[in-house]
Amino acid sequence: MPHDANVFIPASYSGLVNVVISVAVTRAMLTLRNLAARLHVDPGWLLNHSELSRVRHRQGLHDSELLVEVDSD
Repeated sequence: MPHDANVFIPASYSGLVNVVISVAVTRAMLTLRNLAARLHVDPGWLLNHSELSRVRHRQGLHDSELLVEVDSD
């Protein structure tokens, strides 16, 4: 172990934040998928409907395209 702990400790745990965020997001996604399976709902629809209800959007030229309108105020 180096003598300067001010350098060693932050360098040792620098990836910890990314790991914690990745695990939290993965658990949330799996929970949504599990909830959708229990309710017999398509998981893609469950997430998209709840998220897209917050924004103004319209269908794009293709099925997978959405155009989100952003206020420039």
